[in-house]
Amino acid sequence: MSVDWREVAERLRSYARECGEEKLDVGQRASLVAIAARMDNGYRFTLLADEVGMGKTRIAAAVIAAVRETGGRTAVVMPGGLADQWQTELNAFDRTIPRAPVIRSYQGLIDHVRTTISGKVRVSGSESRTPKNPWLAEPVVLISHSFANMQFPFREGAGLHWRRELLPAVERAWAGGTRQIRDRGWKEGVEATHHLAACIARTMRAENIALDAARWVQRWMEAAEYRTAILPLIGYALGRFDLVVVDEAHKSRGIDSSLSRILGPVTWKDENAFCLGLTATPVEIDAGQWINTINRLARRNDGVTIDYPKAEIEAAVSSYVSVVEDLRTGVPDEGMATRFESVADRMRHTLCPYVLRRDKGDDPVYRDFMNAYGDYRRCVPILVGESGAARSAGIGRSGGTVSRDWLRRIAAAEVLSFIPESSPSEKRLRIAIGRGLALGPVVEAEADEDGPDGPLDAVISGSAAHWLNILRRDPDPSLHAHPSLRAAVNLIESIACPQDGAKPRKVLVFGTYTRSIQALVDVLNARRLLANRQSWHGQTLSPRLEAALDHEIALVPGAPSRQAILEELRRHSEIRERSVAAVLSTLRRSLDDVQLSDRFRQELSSLLDNREQDHTSRLVQALEDFREDQGETWTDKAFVAAARRLFEAVENDDREKSGQDEDISLRPGIERILQDYSTRAGSFARELTGSTAPGTRRVLQAAFNRHRSDPMVLVAQSRVGREGLNLHLECRDVVLFHLEWNPAILEQQIGRVDRKGSRWMRDAATWVETGSVGRPPTINIYPIVLAGTYDERQWTVLQGRWRLLRAQLHGEILPRQAADAPETEAVIRIRSAAPSFLPAGGNRQTRTNLS
Repeated sequence: MSVDWREVAERLRSYARECGEEKLDVGQRASLVAIAARMDNGYRFTLLADEVGMGKTRIAAAVIAAVRETGGRTAVVMPGGLADQWQTELNAFDRTIPRAPVIRSYQGLIDHVRTTISGKVRVSGSESRTPKNPWLAEPVVLISHSFANMQFPFREGAGLHWRRELLPAVERAWAGGTRQIRDRGWKEGVEATHHLAACIARTMRAENIALDAARWVQRWMEAAEYRTAILPLIGYALGRFDLVVVDEAHKSRGIDSSLSRILGPVTWKDENAFCLGLTATPVEIDAGQWINTINRLARRNDGVTIDYPKAEIEAAVSSYVSVVEDLRTGVPDEGMATRFESVADRMRHTLCPYVLRRDKGDDPVYRDFMNAYGDYRRCVPILVGESGAARSAGIGRSGGTVSRDWLRRIAAAEVLSFIPESSPSEKRLRIAIGRGLALGPVVEAEADEDGPDGPLDAVISGSAAHWLNILRRDPDPSLHAHPSLRAAVNLIESIACPQDGAKPRKVLVFGTYTRSIQALVDVLNARRLLANRQSWHGQTLSPRLEAALDHEIALVPGAPSRQAILEELRRHSEIRERSVAAVLSTLRRSLDDVQLSDRFRQELSSLLDNREQDHTSRLVQALEDFREDQGETWTDKAFVAAARRLFEAVENDDREKSGQDEDISLRPGIERILQDYSTRAGSFARELTGSTAPGTRRVLQAAFNRHRSDPMVLVAQSRVGREGLNLHLECRDVVLFHLEWNPAILEQQIGRVDRKGSRWMRDAATWVETGSVGRPPTINIYPIVLAGTYDERQWTVLQGRWRLLRAQLHGEILPRQAADAPETEAVIRIRSAAPSFLPAGGNRQTRTNLS
């Protein structure tokens, strides 16, 4: 039975009246009222497009709580890495909401059934003997975006795999019989599959849904065909959802993407269900993506799309973008102002029934600061090498010079990209050099019969041989000397280790390619080791760090040798480990007196019993990252508190991955974290890439958010760290080591530190309270741009796309005038006419109001 949306709407309004600032701020409460108005007026989908860091997840948690209180069920479709954030937000708003199971894979789906049923499954298709469906007891289910990437292997003559068991089991249960339970690689999984199949068949009969699949045809289905056949069955297994929340609704826009396959067949809902989309970037590069995002929310599981004025929205958005482009290239006169007012009003009216959006400028803290002191964000490109255009325009600041050797390599790679005879791999070398990728594999693949220098007429004839030979002289130079890397190192150290008496600040770095990310981390740690060896933990260095250290020693006159450094580290480590050993010895004797659960006490005791020096050293390094008090002296109390945080992080991570609620062994997760500490290249700078274990990611996030504790620098691979991670508590400096093409990714990256409750908000409040002396604090963005190369071209394109994105989402139509240059009447009209989708109760004059 569907929920009564008027009742849900009334609960949302009651939350808006009764919840305090600790749960919902003014803007979030206004958004709930606006969503309630849409529900009352019969709308069945809304796109919540608040800027990054404005608390969209908390708003969604309130809607989920209201649906649950009225007897409804919710599916949250989100990137798998955000499950912990969703659990936290749901619990923060309503502690009575049970922990939501997370479906990341087909095995996780079946495993949830296996762990929630008792006894062996021997059921027929009869109504009386069909067991309960455990999924229907879940009021909230979290589903990963990648869930529908599930695989169903088939090998002719090898027999059925357990993953292929669901379809024939449903067919047999539909017919009123049962299949024989066989191992098929995972007997318990087959039993759970049969249990779920019986539940699915019962649901289909009750809903009068026909079974289209022919019996045994699945034996010969291709994997993709089988997946398509069972996706609706999985939807029947999960049961109807009254509310579907799509987090990061702009992602995976393709028709055959995993997210697109989930929305509809898996998130089973009727025409009365409500869909809430969450995204800070509904449009990224193409303005037509407005329709793509809205269409996704309006789609039902039967393939029907809720009627909405698609053509009107397309025309309105297209006209708006066209006029904005004209404004950027022309003079904003009265005629242009009139045109803009018309198209802006049209865009607002066509989109406002379906879109809600709050910007940072709508928040009183941000708004008051910007009105008094200007923009709180500061973008300063770091230009590596010479660039006449950039220098004459006064853009950015110098990132140092480029050596003659690197100039030769860069020039050769740029020329290769233009020579028609060059291979695709040769043409891509200009990107490889700019980004700090390896050159060796590409260069070595090309045979050279003309000797090391090549024929003189190679350039005249258009041959690539001459320029390849230039690169072949030094095919894979040390990335530690790459000019962009050296510029990034100098910049990061000026922030995290200032020499001018300023306070050290944490730095978040985004990169794309693992090899250059690792080189940057190694150089930062090697330089830190040379500067301060007493703060170093451990007495050995990884091979990567040794190579970086050797490179840095060669650059510093009078620097000690690597052997002398290792000997000094050994002495410091022995002193530290004797101190730690004394604490551990005391702790072993008094472990029974410590207030811990029996299970945690057993895990801690097991860790303490292992007295191998390497194990103890790694354990202490891990617990250092979980300490709240970063003092020099270890106490048994501090040790136990850090161990408790470590255990809880591992437990939450493993439980989230497995979907289990019962106690699980912590040992594998702890060992994974300790293994990471055995291969670390230092603590000052840490890397966060796709190969970083989930438990370690939690450690890094927690440590980076603590004041003055290592890591001071976190270098994150963009696809891993740009969404979902809250890294704002102690950081307001972002370095873009590798540039992106998509401005929405750039907004997401900056959004890791530009959030409510951020370090910048605290610094700004302190600065105002203490008299506003000196420069106001800012969130600083530093793109590293290798001037005069393809890198600079990419930055130019990205800037243009970024401006267009902010014009559509933030109403930033024209650049701000200098303080001493008064704005014309036309400019004032254009600024005031910028479309706004702010809910009633916001602060702008133009508001979205359906109540």
